[in-house]
Amino acid sequence: MNINNEVGAMDCTLQHKKMDEFWLRVISCVFAIPFVIAVTYLGMPYFDVLSLGMLIGMLREWSRLTTFSVFHPVCGTVFVQMLVFLYGQGLPLWAHVFLNSLAIVLIWHFVRKTLLVKRALLFVSGCFYVSAAVATIVFLSHKSPEHRVFLLWLFSIVWAGDIGAYFIGRLLKGPKLAPKISPNKTWSGLIGGLIGAAVFGSLFNYYFDLTPLLGLSFSGVLLTLAVSAHLGDLLESSIKRHFGVKDAGNFIPGHGGILDRLDSLLLVALVCGLFLLVGWIR
Repeated sequence: MNINNEVGAMDCTLQHKKMDEFWLRVISCVFAIPFVIAVTYLGMPYFDVLSLGMLIGMLREWSRLTTFSVFHPVCGTVFVQMLVFLYGQGLPLWAHVFLNSLAIVLIWHFVRKTLLVKRALLFVSGCFYVSAAVATIVFLSHKSPEHRVFLLWLFSIVWAGDIGAYFIGRLLKGPKLAPKISPNKTWSGLIGGLIGAAVFGSLFNYYFDLTPLLGLSFSGVLLTLAVSAHLGDLLESSIKRHFGVKDAGNFIPGHGGILDRLDSLLLVALVCGLFLLVGWIR
C-alpha cells in the first residue's frame, strides 16, 4: 500500500468537502438573507411567524442536545410563557402571576425526575436564554417601523461580522482565539469580524440614521453588539464541545442547525434587551 497516495486521496476528499460546504453556505445565504430582510420589513404577522418558527426549531435542537428528547415538555412551557409575555398585555396582573407560578411548578415537575441537577439547570437556562432573545427581537419589531429598521441593522452587523471573520480568518490565519473551545477561530478572524461589523454598521447608519433610537453613543452600541456577536458564537461552541457534537442540528444546508446560525444573534438580542431595560434603546 502506498501511504503517500492514501494521504493524498484523503486530502483531496477533504478539499472537495470543504468546497461543497462553502458553496452550500453561499447558496443558503443568497436565498435566506433577502427573505429575512423582506419579512422583517413587513413586520407583524409575517415576522412573528418566522421568529416563532425559528424559536420552536431552536428549542427542539436544544432539547435533543441536552435531554435527548425530541421536544421536552419544558420547551413547550417556556414557549407558552413567551407567547403570554408578547401577546398577553391585556391580561390582568393576577393572570400573569398565576401563569408564571404555574410555569415554575410545571418546569420543576418536568425536570426533577428526568434530569440530574447540573443538566437540568443548563437545559432550563438555555430554554429561557433562547426564548428571551427571540422575545426581545419580536418586541422590537412591534414598537415601530423605525425599530424594524433597527432590527435590520442588528442583522446586518451580525452577518457582516460573520462574513468578515470567515474570510479574513481563512486568509490570514495566525494564532488561535480559543483553541480549546473552537479550534478554527483565530484572532485575525475576530479582528476581521469586528472591522466588517463596524464598517457595514456605520454605512447602514449613514443612510438610515439610527441615533434617535439610542440613548448611548452609536459607536459604543455598535462595538458592544459586535463583540457580543463573537461571544455568542464562542458560547455555543463551548456548549457543543461540552456535548461532543459538531453541529446542533442539520436544518440549514452547509450551516448546521438553527442554533448554529443564530448563536451570535441570540446574545446580541439579549444585550439589546438589557439596553431596552436601562433606556439605552428607546
